[in-house]
Order: sequence, then structure tokens, then C-alpha cells
Amino acid sequence: MIVIALSFLLIMIYEWNYLRRHRRKPRTFVLVMGWALLMCVCIELLYHFHDRFQFARVIEFVFDPLEKVIVWRYKNG
Repeated sequence: MIVIALSFLLIMIYEWNYLRRHRRKPRTFVLVMGWALLMCVCIELLYHFHDRFQFARVIEFVFDPLEKVIVWRYKNG
């Protein structure tokens, strides 16, 4: 988790310097840093809860009914 946080910190420092060097508006700073912070929190949460939250289950939940319809039509069609 520390590596993820340090990576995002380096990205945010790079973005901050880029925005400052190109004289961007304060609103742009807020948007860029807000999105970077949000993405950092999301990645940290996914890393922390990787045992409980498995994206494969979400994919199965969404596409399993569709797959059953397709296979049923293929067998009966």
C-alpha cells in the first residue's frame, strides 16, 4: 500500500509542477488533484479489499444471464 501511495504522490507532484509551469487556472488544479486523489483512494481500497471484492464475480453477475440466453438459443436454434 505504501508503494501505491508513493507512486501516486510522485504522479501528483509531477502534475502539480506541470500545471504550475503552464500557468493553469486554479480550477484546473482542483480538478486534476481531486481526480488523482480519488483514483489513489480507489486503488488503495481495491488493494485493501482484494479478498472480499473480486471483479470476476461482478463480470459473472452481469454476463452469466446473457451467456445462458446465447447458449440456449444456440442449442435450440
